[in-house]
Amino acid sequence: MTMPNFDVGGKETGGRERRYAGLQILRQLKRKGAEAYTVVVTQFEQFGEGDQLVTLDELRRNLMAEFTEFHLGAIYYQAADSRWRDELRHAIVSWGCAAKGANSVAMAWRSAWTGLPLEPLTA
Repeated sequence: MTMPNFDVGGKETGGRERRYAGLQILRQLKRKGAEAYTVVVTQFEQFGEGDQLVTLDELRRNLMAEFTEFHLGAIYYQAADSRWRDELRHAIVSWGCAAKGANSVAMAWRSAWTGLPLEPLTA
């Protein structure tokens, strides 16, 4: 996933985009030993350009190999097709993550990018 360096708003443009920011987040989670399952949801079937072009299937294989401990899969999202919901539900249920809930993923993401401890998020 590509992300801006900081929030866009007012006169701020978000700074330089960080290509593969999602991959960087996963690497931070692994480095910090975060106990959070992850699922990548994307609207893209290909990533990168030229010699560095990677298909979604290649990305799936690479992510599963590098993040075996906590990565549950990569799901192709299309607004006109609801299959992505079933795939996401299957990933969560089949790995027994339903009890942990999405909060553990949000906690780990916040921890990876802010350096804050893994504490439950409050509403």
